[in-house]
Amino acid sequence: MARQLLDDDDISLLTGEKNGRGDKKQKDRRSALVEMVYPESKVDEVEELQVYAAFAAIALITEPKPQPQQRTWHISEVKIPRSVSQAMNSPQRAEWWKDMEKEIKTMLDKGVLELVPESEMPEGTKSLQTVWRFQAKTDDFGNVVRYRSRRCGRGGKEKPGVDFNVVGTFSPVARMASFRMLVAMCKILHLLAYQADIDTAYLNARKRALAFVRSIAGFPLKRGWVYKVNNALYGLRESG
Repeated sequence: MARQLLDDDDISLLTGEKNGRGDKKQKDRRSALVEMVYPESKVDEVEELQVYAAFAAIALITEPKPQPQQRTWHISEVKIPRSVSQAMNSPQRAEWWKDMEKEIKTMLDKGVLELVPESEMPEGTKSLQTVWRFQAKTDDFGNVVRYRSRRCGRGGKEKPGVDFNVVGTFSPVARMASFRMLVAMCKILHLLAYQADIDTAYLNARKRALAFVRSIAGFPLKRGWVYKVNNALYGLRESG
């Protein structure tokens, strides 16, 4: 979880305050030059050359080998795949596959999916249908900085009262007015305000209805094993 202290400028932006010209305040970030001042050295020129030669030799030995740089793709060069087959046949197949592996590992580590024997699956239970969804995130110049792969449940195939609880399908979200009021109170009372981001927060919610996944495209299971869905999965009705 990343946490950052908000200063007065950040709070002013969140509470809607503006400067004299009516524009929102922006931080002016500029690099600074730091002048290093050393005391006068009493080492003569010969010793200085010896020290310099020693440091040069160390730098030569410890100099890291250049690593091959990964090509940066522009979004105009990337066609977002609609299936695993398209992703594996695209020029960016290595990037897509790397994020697919990361997605499955994250779900297993967080307990969203649990590998269990097929015998634990109640008789007559239908397996949950899932699908891969791909997206690319870019910077301000349109260069792709991240390839995002998500394994989503097909919530449209779920039956009310069977696959999910109709009463419990809501997402408790605070109103924006309430959030702005709390930020304003922090400024009035001189309190410290923090902002935080929780990694894959969506996957932390528990799933109430029992669900199983028989297969995931690109990641075949051994015969006699299935995935049990313990936590919220993207796309399901109970997932918010």
